[in-house]
Amino acid sequence: MLRDRLYNILNDNFCKDTTYLIAEYIINNLDRIGDISIYEVAEECHASVATVSRFCRRIGFADYSDFREACQIEQDRKGKMQATHAGNSMLMQKGMPGLEEELQGLNQQLLQSLQKLSLEKVHRLVADIRRYEYVYFIGQSNTFIMSGHLQTELLAWGKYCRSITEIPHEGFPVEKQKSLAVVFSMHGYLTKYSPSLVEFVREQFDTCWEISQVSQKGKLAHTLYFGKCGQITADYMAWIYVADLVVYEYRKLLGVT
Repeated sequence: MLRDRLYNILNDNFCKDTTYLIAEYIINNLDRIGDISIYEVAEECHASVATVSRFCRRIGFADYSDFREACQIEQDRKGKMQATHAGNSMLMQKGMPGLEEELQGLNQQLLQSLQKLSLEKVHRLVADIRRYEYVYFIGQSNTFIMSGHLQTELLAWGKYCRSITEIPHEGFPVEKQKSLAVVFSMHGYLTKYSPSLVEFVREQFDTCWEISQVSQKGKLAHTLYFGKCGQITADYMAWIYVADLVVYEYRKLLGVT
């Protein structure tokens, strides 16, 4: 979530003000931020220490120490994600002659992943999506391939689902008894590394689902898991398959064949 917060600042600001420069500096130095003092950040960004402190509070942290700890957690998550992008597992290494073999490998990973999926839980999730007036998809940018796809497809069938990547800093306006949260947590990182998010979801929503490839038992009330793949392309293929399955089941609930 930290990386999403920083990217939101960079994406929403066209002029390079002090806030932009601090976010840009952090993004470019995330791998060593644990060794960088607040004074060094201020000096490199031509800002005051107080400005850096306000920046940390603006994006949801108590102080610079709290922010720096989050950076270190983000780096650990980044390292695990990089392992699924290993160079020796990249597609097209042998060019077109080796593509058929590589695609067969992806299909095998996809099969093993989706065999762990519970169709009964898919049905329950879809029933909740239809039943609740307010549905929120919550996840980081790397799961938008599924949440964004679901938003678009479900809207075509009259169901508007909201999508957020951050915990709102101000009051949450939705009535709890009418609200459903669906948390997208690729490899389980989101619920594992963000206890504040888990607390927010439990407090603000009547029912909570987690969709992931790694079990985080006890984190949220309802869980939908499928297997983790060894290659990131297969992972994304699995997420899209699950998203389409949710759409098909939603259509069946509406009586659309």
